Amino acid sequence: MIINQNDQFISINFNGFTETNLDKKQNSQIVKLFDEKGLIEFKNLPWKKEGIQDFTDYFTLEYANDATRRTKKYEKKNINSVDTGFNEIPLHSEASFTSVYPELIWFYCNKNDEVSAPTAICDGKILWQSLEKETKKFFLKNPIKFQLEIEIPFADSQKKEQEWFIEEIGASNAVLDWSNGILKMDFIKFVLNYHKKDNYICFANHILIGSEYEKQIKNMSLINGSKIPNSILEEISLKSEENTFNYNWNTDVLLMVDNKRYMHGRKKLTEYSLREILNIQTLKTNF
Repeated sequence: MIINQNDQFISINFNGFTETNLDKKQNSQIVKLFDEKGLIEFKNLPWKKEGIQDFTDYFTLEYANDATRRTKKYEKKNINSVDTGFNEIPLHSEASFTSVYPELIWFYCNKNDEVSAPTAICDGKILWQSLEKETKKFFLKNPIKFQLEIEIPFADSQKKEQEWFIEEIGASNAVLDWSNGILKMDFIKFVLNYHKKDNYICFANHILIGSEYEKQIKNMSLINGSKIPNSILEEISLKSEENTFNYNWNTDVLLMVDNKRYMHGRKKLTEYSLREILNIQTLKTNF
């Protein structure tokens, strides 16, 4: 493995590596680098396309269930497409508004071309450090209430709505709408994360994407129903833009992303782009 590091991410090149297995030393080295930076680019992996999950298995204890709107790939239940379409997608931390909030997100570039758009990436550790003291105090004090409608992979037109019990901290008012295949619920949580090992705070959440781009979020407010002040939203928008870089894709490259530290988004694509990014979500790591 050839390892290079810049200010934005760590790059590991497997050039010349033909074995589809990792030994303990290589595994430990990757984990150590990931703990430090939280963002690793892998090039020239011998694991490709439908085999990429064999690589992510080395670091995964349990996979997350992705949104039902995404297409399964290669008959692998944990490999999915990212969202279709050509629109820009604001910064967000994948599934951060749910109780099944993945620790890791993996992105694999299956196809790329000259008119492809980059992925926007923002380090929530640096973003948090850049926020004004009063903004920090606001988010340290105030959890956010998300009113959700989550698609479920089954429906029954013969059944009525049913109150549903969800044994998760912050979950309430859950109702299963059988006929439409939707779980309606409120979910209350703080939108900050402690780093798993080093205990610093990261600003990684769905504040910037909101209900306009995430259809499962029907409303986002404070517990008392009031909105997040516009001045705070404007500061987050400005500071996140200042601390975001564009990651330009090459085919057969894999990104390993700390989903509770980094936010990601997508720049607008042209209608002629052949870009295809695959997505795997690790709910719980094994390290």
